[in-house]
Amino acid sequence: MFQNKNYNNIFSDSHFLTSIFLIAACLILSAVFPSGSAIQKFTGQIFFLVAVPAAYIKFILKKNLSDFGLNIKNVKSGLFWGVLAVAVILSSTYLAIRYTAFADSYSLPGYIVDNFWYFLLYELVFANISILCFEFFMRGFVLFTFFSKIARWSILVQALLYLIFMIFYKNNFEQIIYGSALSIILGFVTLKTRSIVYSYAIILISSLIVDAYLIYSIK
Repeated sequence: MFQNKNYNNIFSDSHFLTSIFLIAACLILSAVFPSGSAIQKFTGQIFFLVAVPAAYIKFILKKNLSDFGLNIKNVKSGLFWGVLAVAVILSSTYLAIRYTAFADSYSLPGYIVDNFWYFLLYELVFANISILCFEFFMRGFVLFTFFSKIARWSILVQALLYLIFMIFYKNNFEQIIYGSALSIILGFVTLKTRSIVYSYAIILISSLIVDAYLIYSIK
């Protein structure tokens, strides 16, 4: 799976080195950006994880965003891997909820537990924005930047970066393992389809179902 692609002159490629610097800067700035309110949080995510990388791709690299996964290609492959990934994620999450302390570490805003409309608002707006931002950045910008140099090893790179991000936010062990495993699955699907649309749909659908199940189980 992890075959060689092009390891020559990696560190002499100025655009690649600049991309690495920008990736690190965007992650750090997104993490430390003031997030006292939901508006501040989403502003930081949209700016550092979407707007800055998109502008860099268009005006510095002079490439299309479709080259970084923002496209709808390989629909049949996307549907196949998407359905399979959702099934794997949901079944493994169910086992984690049933046999580990995962549910105890999984936090949901209290206001969505007792109100269905707040639940939909949270899932389709607030959670949706965060998912979209991280998918564009991690599975789009990061994954395809490294794929151009280290092929499918880029899956592990973006998973490692996400792991570090989660540790920075002091997530517990179960969440870190869960998030890292999801990153690998989503990275694999993205490279199979050359699109972030399917990984975005996978995590959005899976999160909605898991959140609904957890709310149902505590009522």
